[in-house]
Amino acid sequence: MLVGVLAAAWLFGAMSTPAPSPSPPPALSPAVPTETPGPCPAALLVGTLVFSELSGVAVDTDGGIVQVLWPAGSTVRREDDGRWVLNDQRGRPVARTGDLVEVGGGFVGPGERIWNGCGGVTVLPPP
Repeated sequence: MLVGVLAAAWLFGAMSTPAPSPSPPPALSPAVPTETPGPCPAALLVGTLVFSELSGVAVDTDGGIVQVLWPAGSTVRREDDGRWVLNDQRGRPVARTGDLVEVGGGFVGPGERIWNGCGGVTVLPPP
């Protein structure tokens, strides 16, 4: 009887396939609106570029994750090595997740946790 139970358990386990783990799509455009009215503020946001379901990629600072309104036409895609790449309006790579970046612009919106990234992105050398 025990052998039958074990055989049934093995057969059930062998025939069932685990549900695939959700993974982000290979390419996506930022989900957060990218247009903000008015002139571009002259502040800098510095931190590490990280994946974000809200804006494609965000900036991890000492104060936490900051979502970014990237310039219109910017896209984010996943590379074969698993890193996410922020591309400019022409599709050229600007920065990759894990990079230390400086993003020009300024905070907008309630709670000032959204950054208007209108001032360009610079990849900084590691500390």
